[in-house]
Amino acid sequence: GINAEYGKLEHWQMSVSERAQAVFKQLDPDGNGRISLDEFMSGLHDFGHTDEEIEQLFHQIDQDGDGDIDEDEFVRGYKLYALTTGETFSEDWKLWNQLDQREEEDRLKLSKLFIVLDRMTSCDGANAEAGEAEGPEVEVAVDVDIEREDHSLIVTAPLQPGIASDLLQSFMSGMPLSRSSAMVIISEATRILAEEPNLVMIEPPTAESVLHIVGDLHGSLADLNAIVKAKGSPCASNRFIFNGDYVDRGRDGVELLLVLFAYKSLYPKYVHLNRGNHEDVLVNQSYGFQQECIEKYDKPFFAKVIKAFTMLPLCAMVGGGREHEDRGLFVVHGGLFSDPSVTLDDINAIKRRKYASMIVRVKNPPKHDLMVEEMTWSDPTVDGADGIYESERGSGIEFGPDVTAAWLSQIGCNVLIRSHECIEDGCQLTKIPSPSRSRNVSFELYTIFSASNYADGDNQAAVLTYLNLTKKPTVYRFRSTTKPPNIKMVGRNRLRLADLIFRRHHRLLRAFQAADQTKAGRLSQNMFIKVLKEGLKLDIKWSALLPSMLGEWDRRDGQVVEYNAFLNRLSTFIYTARGEAPSQEQAALSKMYDNFHLLKATFDFWDADNNGSVDLAEFSKGVNHLNKQIEDPELRLDAAELFELLDLDRSGEIDMNEFCEAFRLSRNSIVQLDEERNSTTL
Repeated sequence: GINAEYGKLEHWQMSVSERAQAVFKQLDPDGNGRISLDEFMSGLHDFGHTDEEIEQLFHQIDQDGDGDIDEDEFVRGYKLYALTTGETFSEDWKLWNQLDQREEEDRLKLSKLFIVLDRMTSCDGANAEAGEAEGPEVEVAVDVDIEREDHSLIVTAPLQPGIASDLLQSFMSGMPLSRSSAMVIISEATRILAEEPNLVMIEPPTAESVLHIVGDLHGSLADLNAIVKAKGSPCASNRFIFNGDYVDRGRDGVELLLVLFAYKSLYPKYVHLNRGNHEDVLVNQSYGFQQECIEKYDKPFFAKVIKAFTMLPLCAMVGGGREHEDRGLFVVHGGLFSDPSVTLDDINAIKRRKYASMIVRVKNPPKHDLMVEEMTWSDPTVDGADGIYESERGSGIEFGPDVTAAWLSQIGCNVLIRSHECIEDGCQLTKIPSPSRSRNVSFELYTIFSASNYADGDNQAAVLTYLNLTKKPTVYRFRSTTKPPNIKMVGRNRLRLADLIFRRHHRLLRAFQAADQTKAGRLSQNMFIKVLKEGLKLDIKWSALLPSMLGEWDRRDGQVVEYNAFLNRLSTFIYTARGEAPSQEQAALSKMYDNFHLLKATFDFWDADNNGSVDLAEFSKGVNHLNKQIEDPELRLDAAELFELLDLDRSGEIDMNEFCEAFRLSRNSIVQLDEERNSTTL
């Protein structure tokens, strides 16, 4: 009956979550965001079900047993129903999300190498106290006539009421802001943020003063504009927590940040900004925000932004404690701690201004260094397992429901709200059992993500809204751009998967050879899939993907796979998809890369035999030299992993072109593919 109700809606391009939301609206005629048993029966009575069957289904969907079905409960129930029909709606999304994390891991490894190189050869490195941006000198043409006050808003200190909303609309219409006005906004926000503690205590929401919680925005000004249009501008009766990751990935990171900083400057008690893992100089150099700042303004502007990032609070707490009957929200970008002894006082004791980058890069980090990284980088365990595990991102941890319950019990809260992960329908709720039967309050964990169609993907954005702490929040889901066709994600997934296998070529080859007991260059299907799954850390349905990756493949049991041919085929495919230029053209292009003199000098030093290429032995010697010379003697670079990422043509040697290209990739997207290639099949 539910599916028949959906059949009335002509939205066949919707995701399963969007279909469920559409059906929910049909069954919620009064639009109050909840379906009563009477409404549920009325909506489904015409489809041949008995009252007993409808009532039984109602109670199955009403997971909290409060006598109503809210949208989240209905969406979860509908997804379970969809699975019974054999629909594999989550597989493409699941693959996209995991591939995004693997790319992030590789990019950070490359970035760390080039940061180390730059620190050793220039005095332009990070100075957290001064807020100076670390990283390579990027030479770009700067428009000295960028001061365009006659065509844009003029911002002066103190900021005038209404300027933030005016600025948002000005940016949405494509109007730039002068450098001087932008610097005023950054300075005002920095001054206000510097006065706030690491843990900001916020009064609970009420009907007269609601609280919205916004997740990652990643430079999507259109999504911020959609949120303000739907929820209204900040004020005493309309408060906001923005939970980090304002920049990178999207093209409007500078504009979005200026709008948020303007709102913060105007309404410091009603707008709260947490720091995310992308408010980080190292990540900004890798994911594009540094370059965006330089292209739109200049390098000193980027340095000033980094200083502002170091002033951002690390988390917020709404209500909580005995005063509020242990009902409260703990809001942090990433997650929780590997050390169970951490307290709220420990959080406030962190000297946050010294962290231009929050990525731990020492062998035995101080407690506060580890806490900062874990708060901004950690994730809940994917399978809901208890305990603490190493994160596949390469930074932070994965923490189980037991860790969440213990932390919430300790601080007197019942809800953990975090962001950091792209969610298919924008918001994900996880119920967490209470470790104590004496507690009347159940625990919940929300992941909220507010950038729609993130990084060319296919996802809704969402915002949480609380009217009080005794009832669940409402979830506003939306897209600021149209849903991309499914084939676009499928095609892009296959290209990104091929690119990941290409980057892991040597690692996979060694694993295939180790599993090949007969040394015949062949493996059974099951063993081949096992090696891929373990080597790439991708928990996906490999058997469904392999036919397109292997070409003509007999899927009968016992059929073997020639792994050398598989890896070579993928390498040829990626070179074709990337559109690699001939070597002489690459050499000419290399001279246009940032800091070419630094790269050339380093390469020549490593090329001990002067044959124009660096093999693994030469590279390992060079990396060992770096590890000894770097100011922090405990900073570790893994020579074998880095060599594999740098050796783009899988020749066993690195030439100057590959070295420069790896530098470019570390500053931009690892996979640069034209849209028309997104539908390419392997």
